[in-house]
Amino acid sequence: MTSAKVRNGSLLRADFRSGQLQAGPAGPQGPPGISAREDILPETPTDSASPKTVRATCSAGKKALGGGVEVGGTGRSKVTATENLPDGDNAWEAEAFEVSATAQTWKLEVHAVCATIAP
Repeated sequence: MTSAKVRNGSLLRADFRSGQLQAGPAGPQGPPGISAREDILPETPTDSASPKTVRATCSAGKKALGGGVEVGGTGRSKVTATENLPDGDNAWEAEAFEVSATAQTWKLEVHAVCATIAP
């Protein structure tokens, strides 16, 4: 096919061999990245004490990107989480209590996703 038979603007990058197209100018620098991701998962003892609070603190120099809470054990259906939130910029905290008093055991676990944020 000759160039006279190719409609302008109809070719794609895939139509060219490696090295045939020149690279364009460099774009602007992107936002800082994250690295060294870690999950922190502390938990309370499994018993029937109420309320329970637990805090996940990130390693030195890392920030909490997000978190969550989990209630486990045979008594978990009698428990409600009342706090599930960041604590400063490097920790996540959770609290739960028994809605109905129970002798069944339960535990509270908090999940924090931490990472180093590039300056």
